[in-house]
Amino acid sequence: MSVKKIVIVGGGTAGWILASILINKINPKNNISISLIESKDIPIVGVGESTTGQVADVIQNSKHLGSVLEFIKNTGATYKYGIEHIDWSNLGDSFLSPIGSSFVNNTGYPSSTYDYIRILHIAEKQKYIIPLANQLMKQNKLYVFRNEDKLDEADTLDSALHIDAFKTSTYFREKCLQTNRIERIEDTIVSVVKNDLGFVKELILKSGKTVKGDLFFDASGWSKILMKTMQNSFVSFKDNLLTNKAALFPRKNNETDIIKSCSTATARKYGWTFEVPLQERTGRGYVFNGDMISDEEALSEVKLCYNENIEFKRVISFELGRLQNNWVKNVIAIGLCSNFIEPLEATGLYTTILQINHFLDNYFTENLDLSNQYIKKDYNDYIASVIDDIRDFIILHYQSKRTDTIFWKEASSKKRWSSEFERKINIWNSRMPRDIDYHHNGRDHLAGNSLWLQVGHGYNLFDSNIAKQELIYYNLYEKAKNDLQEIKNHTNQWIDKALTTNEYYNIIKKRR
Repeated sequence: MSVKKIVIVGGGTAGWILASILINKINPKNNISISLIESKDIPIVGVGESTTGQVADVIQNSKHLGSVLEFIKNTGATYKYGIEHIDWSNLGDSFLSPIGSSFVNNTGYPSSTYDYIRILHIAEKQKYIIPLANQLMKQNKLYVFRNEDKLDEADTLDSALHIDAFKTSTYFREKCLQTNRIERIEDTIVSVVKNDLGFVKELILKSGKTVKGDLFFDASGWSKILMKTMQNSFVSFKDNLLTNKAALFPRKNNETDIIKSCSTATARKYGWTFEVPLQERTGRGYVFNGDMISDEEALSEVKLCYNENIEFKRVISFELGRLQNNWVKNVIAIGLCSNFIEPLEATGLYTTILQINHFLDNYFTENLDLSNQYIKKDYNDYIASVIDDIRDFIILHYQSKRTDTIFWKEASSKKRWSSEFERKINIWNSRMPRDIDYHHNGRDHLAGNSLWLQVGHGYNLFDSNIAKQELIYYNLYEKAKNDLQEIKNHTNQWIDKALTTNEYYNIIKKRR
């Protein structure tokens, strides 16, 4: 059966990003129609507003979405270069983890991706703060320079965006509708009709309207409107990660507030708080274990930490984990419908975009055989391994030396480790991390060595003696020191010229 009609269930950020990618990648000459059903009865969750670089990539690669600058102007978004982690390893400790700053080992040995610069920091027990992205975060600046009456914005620096979930979904929706390539249906699904083989045939709406389709995407968040009708199961991560609630308490920015160029994650007694700086407000929340403390106790802790008379605007309960299968029959789950891992590394939209692109780039044609179980298994196994790899990366963040509460004693316990995480840690007891280490059952992953290295180094998990001996053996020790000095010279050359975040956003506000 050919795919001539695609139906997206759910708007929100995930649904409209999916619509944007479909519009961008499916040639209109193929005459494949796209409909999106969204309901006012299902609110946007919007737990976190920090993203990885993939959201900016979607905007840049889709002509109908305009430019990243246009997006920032219209939604109040801001640039993000990484995350500042405070009090995670020990109270009083902090470290910066940039998004990018990849280094090529041009000697080629032991490989071109051998991260000798970060390994030098481990060998020297030196904080990872010299590269430009780190200094921009530290000094609340952007890789933007004033050039007479115009601004030069460098696009070579790895960056992401802090976004407002509601404004973002509105922006994407309006841009998609302007293409006239998608039908938007504002209604509520009351019934899912299947054929004899269990494939979704049509959706019955509250208005009485019927929507038929060949391929359905479930982007309905935790409601799982389609997926809950399919034979599937949920793989819980509750044995690996302990948080299960998020309390949100955003604040409006004052004119004197400095807008940071990074997100902030601060470890607290029973979880952690996040701060995501937007132009007009700061997204804030406490992600915690609701079995160890009540909402009232969480509020008291937050008031004390921030020294403010805070009120929780919303408290969300959640279970961490993923669907066993993200593609069942002719339904594919994306976004929160597919999985949820606490928003510590802003991986929600990252996995959403990865799922969509992986499906479209490797499986989809209008003649796709939706009955082929081998194709589905291949897709499901890959997506499951990606999500499990992200889970393990979050487990890394809890390898803390803190013992001040039962939460930290339990969260850092080895009984939380997955078998894959245990494999990595035991390999790294003998040598430094490398790209080859990131796989599940032979499946490679793109989320990389640099992030694991800098977070692990922030926790002092790696042996400095092994790092130094390794660099010496590969004849990279002196090269690493010389190249790091060059990086420092480059940083010093540009950092003073860079605009502060507040200078930049004040300029673009005037140009709206």
